Amino acid sequence: MKKRTGSKTPSQTKRNREQGLSFEKYLAQRLSMKTQPGSGCGIHKEDVVDSAHLMQAKSTRTEKITIRLQDLKDLKEHAIKECRDPVFAIGFSLNGTFLDSRIWLMVPIDRRRW
Repeated sequence: MKKRTGSKTPSQTKRNREQGLSFEKYLAQRLSMKTQPGSGCGIHKEDVVDSAHLMQAKSTRTEKITIRLQDLKDLKEHAIKECRDPVFAIGFSLNGTFLDSRIWLMVPIDRRRW
């Protein structure tokens, strides 16, 4: 039996993309925000937006997720350029649905509002 090398099949990539878009839509609806069409590959660099916030959304079907410091730095840079506060959203979809209890929002401490 061949050992997996970590590369994803086209069907896995498609499912991940679909889950990511589903999470973005859920967040936008839940937080009264808007999704950014073509986020990440065009003019719009992040996923969800309103007049005060720019949000990057990451989701997983497992119990763990990797967050790269560079993603956080990029989000903050894009948000500052647009005069918005950066928010990094993480969603855990363990059974195929998103629940508020499994969604976390992160903000840089120097941009906090409390």
